Amino acid sequence: MHQESKRGWKSRRLASVVALAAITALGLPAATAAASPVVSPAGPEVTAGPAARPEPTDLKPAFTAMANRPISRSEVRERGQSWLDDHVPYSQSAYHSNQYGSYRQDCSGFVSMAWSLERSENTQSLLPLMTDIDRSDLRFGDALWRTGHIALFVGWNDEARTRPVVWEEYDYGHFAEQRVWSASYAATFTAKRYRNIVEDAPPPPDAGISVGSDGTQLILNRKGNGTALAKKGIGLYGWTVETDPVVKKVATNGGVQLILTKDGTVLAKDTIGLYEWTVETDAVVKDIAVGSDGTQMILDNTGTVLAKKGIGLYGWTVETDAVVKQIATNGGVQQILDNTGTVLAKNSIGLYGWTAETDAVVGKIAVGSDGTQLILDNTGTVSAKDTIGLYGWTVETDAVVSDIAAGSDGTQMILDRTGTVLAKDTIGLYGWTVETDAVVDRIATNGGVQLILDRNGTVLAKNGIGLYGWTLESDSIV
Repeated sequence: MHQESKRGWKSRRLASVVALAAITALGLPAATAAASPVVSPAGPEVTAGPAARPEPTDLKPAFTAMANRPISRSEVRERGQSWLDDHVPYSQSAYHSNQYGSYRQDCSGFVSMAWSLERSENTQSLLPLMTDIDRSDLRFGDALWRTGHIALFVGWNDEARTRPVVWEEYDYGHFAEQRVWSASYAATFTAKRYRNIVEDAPPPPDAGISVGSDGTQLILNRKGNGTALAKKGIGLYGWTVETDPVVKKVATNGGVQLILTKDGTVLAKDTIGLYEWTVETDAVVKDIAVGSDGTQMILDNTGTVLAKKGIGLYGWTVETDAVVKQIATNGGVQQILDNTGTVLAKNSIGLYGWTAETDAVVGKIAVGSDGTQLILDNTGTVSAKDTIGLYGWTVETDAVVSDIAAGSDGTQMILDRTGTVLAKDTIGLYGWTVETDAVVDRIATNGGVQLILDRNGTVLAKNGIGLYGWTLESDSIV
C-alpha cells in the first residue's frame, strides 16, 4: 500500500459539497438543507428557460488531446463535475480552461467539454454528433436538446420519470450547476445520445470480503473457484478453509457466517471451520445480509425479502412483495432498496412497519450496528442519518463516491471513483480521512476492523482510521 497522502485534494473536494443540489435530488425537506452549507443551490424546479438568443458561430477549436474520441459515462461525469466544482459562469464569449481543455462557457460548450469534443460546438452543430433515443432509455451523460439549449441528463427526480435532473450552463449570472426541470419544461426537449459514448465496463463480481462485529473476517477466494475462508485477527496467517468451491457470496456479523452458493442456496453457522454448515433455504436466493444482532435477511430470485433470527431451515418471515433489489441489516435495523431506487427501513421482523426513507434516487445502501444508515444516491453523493424516517439526512460528500460501508463502532468508509478510500466515525460533511491511494476495488468495515480489496485482488486490513497501518491479509483472491 502506497503511503503518499491525498489528504489536501480530498479534503477540498469533500468540503465543497453541492449540498442543496444533492438534497433536492433526494427530495429532502428545506429544514434539512438549512443545516448544510450551500455552494451551488439548485433553486426551485425549473419551469421555463432563458430567453432565446443568437448562438455563437465562431466554433473556436478546443485544446484537447484527441478529436471526438469514444468516451465512457464515468469520464463524462468526471469532466462535467469539474465545471460544477469550478463554478464556471455562463458566457457565450469567454472560455474556461482546466485539465480537460478550453471550452466556451455556454450550454453547448459545457456539453462539448463533458463529451471531450475537439471544439466547442453550438446546438445546431452538435446534431450530427448525436442520435435520438427514447426518453425511457436516458442514462447519465445523455442529453436533453432543443434548438438553442442543451443539458446533460443526470437522472430522474420522480418515480414517473417526468422531471429530469440535469447539469447545465443555462443563462448569464448563473454558474454550471445541477437543476431539476418541471415535466412541462422537459417535454419541450428531445432525448439525445452522443454517438461516441460507450458504456462503462460492468463492475467486477462481488469480491466477497466481509467482516463481523466480533472481528471475524470472511473472504471468498475466486481463484479457488469460490472457496470461503475465515479467521479472527489481523495478519497474513490464520485463515481456515470453510467450504468447497461452491460459493458466490459471503456475509458475517454477530458471530454468524452466511454463504450463498452458486446454485442459490443459503447456509449458515456460528463457528470457524470446514464443518457444521446448516442449510437455510432452497436454491432460490440471490442476495444475503446478516446483522450484529443475528438477524438474517435474504433476497430471493423474485425480488422478495425474507428474514429471521437463528440458524436453521425454518422460521423465515416474508417481509416484502417482489419489488426489492438490495438489502442491508445491522443493529436491529433492516434496510431495503426497491426497484425504483427508494429506500425503506424498519426495526422489526415482519411484513409490516416499513417506513419510506427517500425518494427514488438511491443506488446503494448500508447500515451500521449503531443504527447509522448510509445511502449512495444516483449522482454518487453520500448522505447519512441515525434514525428511521423520511427526514434527518445529512449530506456527507460531493458526487464522487462509488461504494459505501458502515461498521458497528460508527465507522463509515467510502470508496471514491478513483479507487481511494476515506473514513470517519461521525455523521456530517467534514472529518473524512484519506486511507489509501487510488488502488481499491471493494471495502468493508465492522467491529473496529477495516477491510479493503485492492485492484490486484489482495486483501488488506487495519483497526484504526488513518492512512497508515494496513496489514497484508492474503495473496490475490480474485
